[in-house]
Amino acid sequence: MNDLYYDMIFKRKSFHTFKGKKNLSESELEEIKNQIETLKPLEEGIKTKFKIVPRTETTCRWGEYAVLIYSEKKEHYLQNVGYMGEQLDLWLASKNIGACWYGMAKPKEVPETDLEFVIMIIIEKVGEEEFRKESGGLKRKTESEIWSGEDPEKIASVARCAPSAVNSQPWFIESRENALYVYQVKGKWGFMMRNAMTHFNRVDMGIFLLILEVCLNQRGLSFQRELCPETAKKQDQILTAVYKLEKE
Repeated sequence: MNDLYYDMIFKRKSFHTFKGKKNLSESELEEIKNQIETLKPLEEGIKTKFKIVPRTETTCRWGEYAVLIYSEKKEHYLQNVGYMGEQLDLWLASKNIGACWYGMAKPKEVPETDLEFVIMIIIEKVGEEEFRKESGGLKRKTESEIWSGEDPEKIASVARCAPSAVNSQPWFIESRENALYVYQVKGKWGFMMRNAMTHFNRVDMGIFLLILEVCLNQRGLSFQRELCPETAKKQDQILTAVYKLEKE
């Protein structure tokens, strides 16, 4: 599965519009539900729920279906949602199902659940030709803007492809002493308010950690991950995780 995820990093893209010409079949919807059951959490012990509903049951204006993601509210729960959701995002690309992380919409009805609605992923069947063919056209920060220190495995060139809210790319890695220190940094806000960006950037960091780990696994680098305690302080740079590396 890691090889599949790695290949899909270069294929996936955020679909901000859909043509509405293709529909997901019942068997495809069932396959998505089965895939959701295989998603691995970033942090064990956080209850989550993924629910597929017609897009018309949300306030979003495009797409055929929405994958609603709910979570128990615990430390690292937003990062956990990003980490799990990005696994689904990459898998969907392998099935030629277009997807878009969509933060500015909500379900129309309040669900009967004690979990908090976090974010949704809008999905629709698309043609393979509509996906990205290479990462060269991505509007992303340069490698030097997201990485300091040695990078002999060229991880930054791939990790920089991770998606984020309003393309804010709120991450930075410091490589030193056989470890990677992953920071959440201040990104652009776009049209979002500060509180909304704080929320979505933590989801973004979970997305980024998944992409980073896929890269590490593909390069044959084993690691031990340590998530750092969350802080409420409004700092421009917050340590999110430390990866201690060991060459296999």
